[in-house]
Amino acid sequence: MSSLSHLAYLQALDIPSLVSRRDLPGAAPTRRLQLARKLPATPARAAAPDLAALSADLQRPAATNVPPAEAAAKPAAAVMPSADTPVFSIAATSAGGWFWVDEVPAGREPGEDYAQLLLAICRALGWSQQPAVQECFNYPVAASLAGGVEQAREALMGFLTGRLARLAPAGVVVMGDFKEPWFDRDCLEGQRVVQTVSGWQMLRDPTLKPQAWAALKTLRADD
Repeated sequence: MSSLSHLAYLQALDIPSLVSRRDLPGAAPTRRLQLARKLPATPARAAAPDLAALSADLQRPAATNVPPAEAAAKPAAAVMPSADTPVFSIAATSAGGWFWVDEVPAGREPGEDYAQLLLAICRALGWSQQPAVQECFNYPVAASLAGGVEQAREALMGFLTGRLARLAPAGVVVMGDFKEPWFDRDCLEGQRVVQTVSGWQMLRDPTLKPQAWAALKTLRADD
């Protein structure tokens, strides 16, 4: 918008424009527009109905036929899984050139203690101390994908195979039993697999750490 049009809109809104009579010391010269008084008032006043219409549009509800309370309640109800829908979370970590998977309590992030445990394992194996890349796969991933065991198996397999193809790790460290029907070991076909104790269980029962180390120390020998 030009300066002249800007002044015309201000006049239509009854907002006076003040200009200094003389330049202030050390300030840039003030640009005084003498032609601003000669602008016709009609085009400027024509913008007033547009401003009123814009204000009305902003105050009008986006969906007048749906009460706000009802619209907000639908997403909350949709995310509730059915009785036959598995609910679980898988922590997936890339560390030391290996891909680590571990089941954690559903809907919960592994947390700082879990990350520190894996970092301590990496240090004990003599690997780099840089932070591991960690993700958490939660099922159901969305309300529209809250299916049964078969759908959960396919969703998790797609997640794992996609990460394995992208990372191309030396092998997979399976932390925990993973005997649930939604876990298909076929997704680990062609990978070297090392089975050990769940990291989440080690945090709650430190006596399991020697058992875990007996399996994990073989990674150091192969490095």
